[in-house]
Amino acid sequence: MTDQLSVIVLTSFAGLIASSLLAAAALPLVSRRGKTADKILRASEARLAGILDIADDAIISVDGQQRITLFNRGAERIFGYDADEVLGESLDLLLPARFSAVHSAHLAEFAGSAETARQMGRRREIFGLRKDRSEFPAEASISKLELEGEKIYTVILRDITERKRAQEVIRASQVRLAGILDTADDAIISLDSSQCITLFNQGAEKIFGYTAGEILGKPVDVILPDRFTDKHRGHVGEFANSVETARKMGERRDIFGRRKDGTEFPAEASISKVELERETTFTAILREITDRKRIEQALRDKNVELENAILVKDRFLASLSHELRTPLNAIIGFSGTMLMKLPGPLTADQEGQLQTIKASASHLLSLIGDLLDLAKIESGKVDLNLEPVSCESVIDELAASLRPLAESKGLTFEVSLSKQNSMVMTDRRVLTHILTNLASNAIKFTPHGAVSIELERRRDDGRSLTRIRVIDTGIGIRPEDQEKMFEAFTQVEAMGERCYEGSGLGLHLSRKLANLLGASLSLESEPGKGSTFTLVLEEK
Repeated sequence: MTDQLSVIVLTSFAGLIASSLLAAAALPLVSRRGKTADKILRASEARLAGILDIADDAIISVDGQQRITLFNRGAERIFGYDADEVLGESLDLLLPARFSAVHSAHLAEFAGSAETARQMGRRREIFGLRKDRSEFPAEASISKLELEGEKIYTVILRDITERKRAQEVIRASQVRLAGILDTADDAIISLDSSQCITLFNQGAEKIFGYTAGEILGKPVDVILPDRFTDKHRGHVGEFANSVETARKMGERRDIFGRRKDGTEFPAEASISKVELERETTFTAILREITDRKRIEQALRDKNVELENAILVKDRFLASLSHELRTPLNAIIGFSGTMLMKLPGPLTADQEGQLQTIKASASHLLSLIGDLLDLAKIESGKVDLNLEPVSCESVIDELAASLRPLAESKGLTFEVSLSKQNSMVMTDRRVLTHILTNLASNAIKFTPHGAVSIELERRRDDGRSLTRIRVIDTGIGIRPEDQEKMFEAFTQVEAMGERCYEGSGLGLHLSRKLANLLGASLSLESEPGKGSTFTLVLEEK
């Protein structure tokens, strides 16, 4: 359409130049008729000068020997010559050498034809040659006029470098688009306003089983299950009348496609619209999600299985707790009674063996408690009883219960409390459990020296914080192993130290419980010099 319009404009332009030249040539005949001739002359000259001065295109006239007789400002700008430099020169000056003979033959053929105007280069590209010897693509029209027995040819030429560059950009874009369409795994399908298929890429061929040749021009209903065709048409119709330019389909319901063999598959799609020459074109990008749906269903099934397994585990642990705690408590109770020598005197060997029995039973009972607590935390079934708690009272009770154990090992057990009472909103039982674990570990892993508990209050970024530190002078922990200490079933002997009893769950549970309280638990330690565990709670 654009090329045809250019031909019409250029040809008309050439005709206008020719008519102006004709009027000027006829001047001697008209001039004898008086003053009217002068007016015609001035009008013709003004019109021609105006055309020549304002035209962006090159307007060039040559005589029968192809010598340049007219070279307007547009030609000066395009070719880089001044008019004085080219007037009287051969037209070959403005042509690449390889086109000179072809142009001369074309002009000779045109001179002998009945045509008065023609567009040049209809079947081939033409080029001009600038003063700096650079070439440029062009389009041109030529007209001829015989004046006083001599033929005059006028060429109107347009530099189309920018158009060619734009065409190359468009071609490159089309090539890229074609590459995207051909390599995309998703189906890319375009529909016209009547919802007939106008584009069907290779991804669509692979998904639906049709070739593009089989499907182009067919209604979109062909690739939809019958039960969805009315809904789809309604959806597209509503989208066509909306102000949206793009929409994801199936946001509130599943959508399905239908293959050539009649099988259906789940899909997700997005649709866009564009107005082209007053017709709305829709483009849908559709992805088959059969595998995703299968995986989602498998995950749902696994989640159900996992929930059932967790339920079975919880029931098992609850039963195990009762079944194991009862005999263990009996063993601990009876061994304690015998150690009190209520049934009668004991030999030294008997007393030692009973001590071992009681200690082993107590250790096993503690291990069962830790496992049950861990199971509750992992399953999210720890119920917190939040209330105002005095940290000083918790530490005093803890010191009273653990000081005898520390002193039995020859350790000093010290407590340093803040001057102000520290009230925090927390679960007293859980806080006691955490501090008991920390202080018990400190006593266990300190061969000599001291264990101390320090309590202080401070403000940080406008928050009131209570910090409780459990400090020992024990064996310490290497820097690379400190974070491992909070992992489940991690024990000191696994790191090259001496063996100590324990399940390796104490610190793991303590950090888990601290997190439940919204507190933080950290460790600072140096091998051979001891460790400091710090629990920080925010006062509410």
